[in-house]
Amino acid sequence: MVWFDATVLARREVAGTVHVELTVPEVVRASFQRPGQYLLVKTGEVHGPFAPASAAGETGPLELLFKPGTPLTDALGALQKGAAVQVSLAAGLGFPLERAKGKALLLVASGTGQAPMRSVIESVRRHRADYGPVTLLLGVRDSEHLAFAAEQHAWEEAGIELHVTLSQGSAAWEGRKGRVQLHLPAGDLSGTVAFLVGQREMVAEVGAELERRGLPRKQIFLNV
Repeated sequence: MVWFDATVLARREVAGTVHVELTVPEVVRASFQRPGQYLLVKTGEVHGPFAPASAAGETGPLELLFKPGTPLTDALGALQKGAAVQVSLAAGLGFPLERAKGKALLLVASGTGQAPMRSVIESVRRHRADYGPVTLLLGVRDSEHLAFAAEQHAWEEAGIELHVTLSQGSAAWEGRKGRVQLHLPAGDLSGTVAFLVGQREMVAEVGAELERRGLPRKQIFLNV
């Protein structure tokens, strides 16, 4: 494994997660060409994969989102601005945005899958005219777990239809409740391209339901 030096540019806690911005070498940033790709991050003797929340194919810091609770995420979460870490080049298939150009795009994400899906959204927003209607179904435990809530208005202004589903929302929540996989769009989806990321059960159920609804398996993509 080839490691590259990186630096924590910023750190904040949001929605029960830690959001970290890393300054990385240009060769690392340039290797991140598709949303949904991942890179390994190392601190001390522990390392593991993270799918950046940043737009792919751009310059600037790489943004990571993760939940504390493992030796690696606890160690990363404790780092402050200026701390040194190591990163690998980006790897993995990621999401093939080129397959969605000119078509309706359905995005389904849950939990920390918000990070790679935010990368998809930011990549799409930069070239919005290349895509047809874009629908985002986002499932989290409650509204306090919306890691990018402050950005949702900008997404909608860019023509992204957003639907949030809360699995444990309060009585005051008037939006969708339950599991996000129960709220797929109605109608003919045969011409749609779908990107799915999140808990394994959710991804499997959504994929199966989309196929039952006439969406060919070759038009359903995971980030791995």
